[in-house]
Amino acid sequence: MRMSRKSALVAGAGMAVAFLAACSDSPTAPSARVNAPAPSFALLQQPNLVQGEFKVCSANASATFSVTFSDALGTRLSPPLASTSSPTTLSVAAGTCAIIWSKTTPTTTPADQVTTATIVQTGQAAGYQFQMVEVLDAGSLGSSADNATQTATLKSNAFHGATATFTQELIPSNTCTYTKGYYRNHPNAVTGTIGGRAEADAEAILAATPGKPGDVTFQDDNSLLNLYQQYLSALINGGTSGPLAVQDAIATVAGGTGGSGKAITNVSLTKAQISSLTDTLSSFNEGSFNGWPHCE
Repeated sequence: MRMSRKSALVAGAGMAVAFLAACSDSPTAPSARVNAPAPSFALLQQPNLVQGEFKVCSANASATFSVTFSDALGTRLSPPLASTSSPTTLSVAAGTCAIIWSKTTPTTTPADQVTTATIVQTGQAAGYQFQMVEVLDAGSLGSSADNATQTATLKSNAFHGATATFTQELIPSNTCTYTKGYYRNHPNAVTGTIGGRAEADAEAILAATPGKPGDVTFQDDNSLLNLYQQYLSALINGGTSGPLAVQDAIATVAGGTGGSGKAITNVSLTKAQISSLTDTLSSFNEGSFNGWPHCE
C-alpha cells in the first residue's frame, strides 16, 4: 500500500513543477512508470501574504478545520470567530483560501504583539485524505506545521502575515488502468455506451489508426483521433472518479469535441489543448498517476 507523503516544505522554497513522463502506447504495461505527485498548491499558487492577516487554504479538496486563537488581538473573520477559549469550525472549499484573522491597524494594545492561531484539519471531501500542511510566514515569528497531527500554528502581528495551506490526496484506488493499445487489441473489454458512443462505435474508434481509419472520420489531423482514443480509454479506466487533473481533462474533451457514431469533430479545442489533454490522459492510461497503477 502506498504511504501518504508527509513532509513540510520550508517557506520561500522554489517553485515546484511536476512533469508527467510520456510512456509508449503499447497494449502492455510500459517498462518504466513515473508517479506524478500532486504539485504543491502553496508553492504554485503562492497565496499573497498580507500584513496583519491569517489565511487558511485547502488545496485539493474541500475540508473542515478546527481553529483556536490565543492572545487574539484584532478582528476575526470568515466566519466571525468570537471565542478564543474553544475551537471554531471552519469550512474551506477546494482551491480557495479563507481569511480567519485581520489586524491591519493598531488597537489599544501594541501593534507588534503576536497573535497565535492553531488550525487542525478535521475532515475532507469523500475519497480524499490528508497529505501535508505547509506554512508561509513573512515575519518569521515562529509559525509552524505538524503533519503528524495535521496542525498548523500561525503567529503574526500587525506588521506581518501568515498562511497555512493544507493539501489532500485521493485515497488510492484498487482500479488499474490499460492503454488505448490494449483496448484496440481487446475489443471485448469495451462494453456498453462509452462517452455517448455505442459500443460498436467506440470499438471502431479505438481500432482506427491513421493509416487505416476504416469508417472512422475525424477533423484536423491524427492528433484529434489520438486524443479521442485516449479519452475513451480513460473513461473505460474509471477516469471520471480519478485524479482531479484527469477528471478535468475528461470534462474538457467532452465539451470540446463532438460528432456521433464513428465521426469525431473538433468543437473548440486548440492544438495546444489537444497536446496537453493527450499527455494527461495517456499518462493516466499508462499508470503514471499515484493510486492508479497500470494493470499487470
